[in-house]
Amino acid sequence: MAARLLRPLPRLKPFNRLQVILQHLKMYKHTGSSDEVLLEKKGGAGIITLNRPKALNALNLSMIQQIYPQIKAWEQDPETFLIIIKGTGGKAFCAGGDIRAITDAGKVGDKLAQDFFREEYTLNNAIGTCKKPYVALIDGITMGGGVGLSVHGHFRVATEKTLFAMPETAIAICTLHFLMFDPTTYVNSEMYNRKFYDPELHKERGVPQEKSDYSEPSYEIIHVSPEDNTGLFPDVGGGYFLPRLSGKIGYYLALTGFRLKGRDVLKAGIATHFVESEKLPDLEKDLIALKSASKENIADLLNSYHVKSKIDQEKEFVLDEHMEKINSLFSANSMEEIVKKLKEDGSPFAIKQLETINKMSPTSLKMTLRQLREGASMSLQDVLTMEYRLSQACMRGHDFYEGVRAVLIDKDQSPRWKPAALEEVSDEFVDNCFKPLGNNDLEL
Repeated sequence: MAARLLRPLPRLKPFNRLQVILQHLKMYKHTGSSDEVLLEKKGGAGIITLNRPKALNALNLSMIQQIYPQIKAWEQDPETFLIIIKGTGGKAFCAGGDIRAITDAGKVGDKLAQDFFREEYTLNNAIGTCKKPYVALIDGITMGGGVGLSVHGHFRVATEKTLFAMPETAIAICTLHFLMFDPTTYVNSEMYNRKFYDPELHKERGVPQEKSDYSEPSYEIIHVSPEDNTGLFPDVGGGYFLPRLSGKIGYYLALTGFRLKGRDVLKAGIATHFVESEKLPDLEKDLIALKSASKENIADLLNSYHVKSKIDQEKEFVLDEHMEKINSLFSANSMEEIVKKLKEDGSPFAIKQLETINKMSPTSLKMTLRQLREGASMSLQDVLTMEYRLSQACMRGHDFYEGVRAVLIDKDQSPRWKPAALEEVSDEFVDNCFKPLGNNDLEL
């Protein structure tokens, strides 16, 4: 499905592009609201609620900076026995992050391109090393940054609404590392004065009509087609948990962006439990009411809900019929070998995967395969340090910006990758992406 088109607006007096980007970044950094994430104690439970339902609870830097110190504080608090994280709105746990702001930051050398990844990965590590039981209720869309907020915790509870993917390789409609922008600044790929106000347009987009000078950005989600690619890699610790999934499922998910739904998230080994969505409020109350919230007691409670959940209980795992091919085709040591295996196989399944891979950034594919192969034997901390190096390589490179251009700016869905073929991405180039950053390295 093609990207949703916006109604053209009258062209305004041209702005200097750099000035407008810098203005947007300034707005981004100073518009964090404590309402975007709710932090509260109920009984012995610390509860984190991602509270941006109109933006599918997308993660921004302000939210990261609020969640991290609270987790560390609860970890040291003898009266806090467990931590629960959830999202509001009923559609998403967390659908990703503000890639548009990061894109603009990278273009002008703004520090946000470093800070966002550094602080996000530091939060991912805090979750992965948290001494208190950590329960993520991944009800709804769980992608990109949302994966990092959940998958490293002790317990991940999926529901029939859960939709999981590592979208950095393939962005799919209504699902994925979606791209946000301020419609008072960016409309239809053009730069506009953010003081411009169109009552009809802003009513349509849910912007308060009495405001003509916006102090806070109003975000819109841009849905794009499954074939698109941002030229990134599956970060937030993807290099740690993906290669540890059964067989080569993790490699398949990372290199194709395949989406898992509902109980399949459990069967793939990403979720630890499956509970019907309507039962989550009761589960949360029972978790809060636990007198002794040890990992064992929490596991017993989650298991009691899990065994009572009947939705899709008898349904076969969506990838069962393809597992033999996945384990064989995605076991190669290089992307060139994987492509060769897919061509030689020639089955409808193999052809479909080949079509998907052929539309992706060759650089991104090679980085991702090496990331997973190396991450399979690394600690979470070493993986996150490696991924920070890769994130900064993407910020210095071409394909990330080209992917965003093709998906979000011009919406032609035809990225022009450089290099354009796997064979043109040299080992030396990939090696440079993985090199330490000296004093700028991520330290955990």
